[in-house]
Amino acid sequence: MRIFSYVFLLVIVSTVQLTAAPPDTLRQSAIQATADYKAALERLADWATVQKLREEAAKTRAAILPSEPDRIYIPSFPLKVGTLDLAKGLPLTLPRQYAAPFLGNGDSTEKAEATTGKELTPAEVWSIQFRLVRLNYAQKLQVLAKRAVKEQRGTLAVQLAMAGLHANPDHDGFRTVFGFIKHKGEWRTPWEAERLKKDFVDHEKFGWIPKAVVDRYEKGERYHNGSWITADDDIRRHATIETGWKIESEHYDLTTNHSIEEGVRMVRQNENLYRAWKLLFFRYMATDAQLTTLFNGKVVPAPLDRHKIQLFRDRDDFLQAEKARGTKDADRFGGFYRHNGKEGTCVFYVNGSPSTMYHESTHQLFQETKKIAGDSMLSSVTKSEIPVNYWLIEGAATFMETFQQDEKGYYVIGNPSAGRIRVAKRILREGKTLLPLSELTGVDGKEWREHEEMGTLYNQSAAMFHFLMFHDGGQLRDATIVLLRLHYERKDTRQSIVQLTGMNYAELDAAFNDFLKR
Repeated sequence: MRIFSYVFLLVIVSTVQLTAAPPDTLRQSAIQATADYKAALERLADWATVQKLREEAAKTRAAILPSEPDRIYIPSFPLKVGTLDLAKGLPLTLPRQYAAPFLGNGDSTEKAEATTGKELTPAEVWSIQFRLVRLNYAQKLQVLAKRAVKEQRGTLAVQLAMAGLHANPDHDGFRTVFGFIKHKGEWRTPWEAERLKKDFVDHEKFGWIPKAVVDRYEKGERYHNGSWITADDDIRRHATIETGWKIESEHYDLTTNHSIEEGVRMVRQNENLYRAWKLLFFRYMATDAQLTTLFNGKVVPAPLDRHKIQLFRDRDDFLQAEKARGTKDADRFGGFYRHNGKEGTCVFYVNGSPSTMYHESTHQLFQETKKIAGDSMLSSVTKSEIPVNYWLIEGAATFMETFQQDEKGYYVIGNPSAGRIRVAKRILREGKTLLPLSELTGVDGKEWREHEEMGTLYNQSAAMFHFLMFHDGGQLRDATIVLLRLHYERKDTRQSIVQLTGMNYAELDAAFNDFLKR
């Protein structure tokens, strides 16, 4: 059930510069380091192709991360320790006589070893150089990430760390930042390591179960209340949501009356969403001071979140339960996130809309995820007396509706052609007006739900959040994530977005309208 991920997007979006800004030397350095890395990999891939090392050439090009101005790519990441290890006896850097084809700007082969009498095969030359290029890039990004932390640009620091970890999966510093530890030759979270120590396995169909019961489960037996029963008897005993199966994963407790297998499938989807969400919004959980500690190699204790999900066997079962609860117009909804002030639960049904699940689960994550222990963010900000920025939480949840896995295994978040954004663009093209941001920030939850144009508010919020996450190569992303934390701590005001972005309302509206017109 483990998928390790990274988030990295260093692209320049062509936008109208509304205000003069000093050169961003940190971002320029990161862009240059990434360009050098891609060039070195392309050089190596071309060389491998000439040497008829087709698999090696393909693997080299696969290490070049896709990037688009309006999407974030999060690839899966290997568990195994030592994925870049060389075969025994190979030199750690290329001997001089093999280095010439790979020399280039920023290439680690410029400091090649002296000529050696040992003859290397083309495949061995490739493996040495492939490792060198990746290690060199990760080292550069570590320097830049620490610099980003010092400049209080936490989101950029995390992006650089994730890219560095993708290049070098065994980078101890980056692993520490994201809370991973070594366990029997694998990188695991403390929760996973503890499970494995207790001799549990993560079964494809049945989730985390004791290794000793795997054979009996695969033969159709089930363990219930201290005894073994048949699978059919197990189904009868879990026919209602009140008596449903309990599925446990690292961050979720799921109850379902459909089946163990379907419950495991759903909880895996939510674990994947959680990991992508955590990496994208890492700054939401940690302050600048905490990030400084993490990037200095010291562990910062992070609370283990537990989130509840109810999964009904089908839509009819879901609607029947909602009507019994007195939910009005229950048939209009494909799922809910309920929070009573102390705890919350997401409620879904099997074969429901994935986008609804991602939307409601995002609400749950922002509401329930505990912050890393330490000093509070922006302590000088006092609690807001008036609820503001309700659009922000709906914009963020709608943004995460775009979460998907592409054919290459990447998780992808962000889509400028998503339905609600398309509608917002069409509204503008038709000559209609959207609410100025100064007015949108003042709409609270009650006004939102009673607004005669609630659909338009959703569309505008989706487009606005997408704009803020990607404007000018992600320059406003850190401010947007800090604003989310302030909102959930009830410390935001109508001026918070202006203070955090450094752009006044008129400038933000103009840049947003330009985004919609593109």
